[in-house]
Amino acid sequence: MENQQPAYWDNNGKVYHATDIESAAKILSCGRLLSAVRVSGKTANELEYEKHDSVWNDSADFFEYVMFCWGNCVVGDYVVMSDSPDSEFTPGVRFYFRYSDLLQHPGHVFDGYHCIKIKDEIVLSDYLYACIVPEQQKSQLESFVMPELAAKIHYLPEDGLGIYDWSERVYGFVERV
Repeated sequence: MENQQPAYWDNNGKVYHATDIESAAKILSCGRLLSAVRVSGKTANELEYEKHDSVWNDSADFFEYVMFCWGNCVVGDYVVMSDSPDSEFTPGVRFYFRYSDLLQHPGHVFDGYHCIKIKDEIVLSDYLYACIVPEQQKSQLESFVMPELAAKIHYLPEDGLGIYDWSERVYGFVERV
């Protein structure tokens, strides 16, 4: 199934990549979403060995891609929370993209699990649709935003929402942007 788009997927939908505030600052300051291999400078096999006891138990090739989930899905927030599973829900930063745009990226792949994944990197100025940041984290992030991306960054109040209500609020906002 690799690199073959299933017929039932919605090409007009939005997909996102979620991360924590520290990683989001790095992403926004360099203007690129990078695979774990590109971020760390390590090989995929080295990363697989280091993470072999993680909750996700990912194979080596996982670390060569940037993964996406559908825009209204909570999985991205669960991945962000997996580093501290016992803590209270704290929403991550979501980088939204049009699915149809990512289909044009030369590194796009279908693996039968993720709605789409991109090999190595994505240049935000070429593909970013919107970036949603919890309003409480605005002061930690706004100084890292490159000027050409500023209009695509949106700060939404979390208001103590749980993971499902937060996801609904964010996706509802993204659909109106």
